[in-house]
Amino acid sequence: MPQSHFLIEAFDLEQWCPVLQAMLPVDDPEALRAILAGVADDDPELEKLTFWMMKSSQPS
Repeated sequence: MPQSHFLIEAFDLEQWCPVLQAMLPVDDPEALRAILAGVADDDPELEKLTFWMMKSSQPS
């Protein structure tokens, strides 16, 4: 079975561009699902091309 890969990208909302990208091998899809924290609940096979996770850079 071929190994899956996941592309993670950090997007700067002020510069409106990606500032970091990394391709990671996925050995444990359930661990990736846990990292995505509910964002992928509607995609059981993790086949979507994009999962959005937003974090504000503003202090709370």
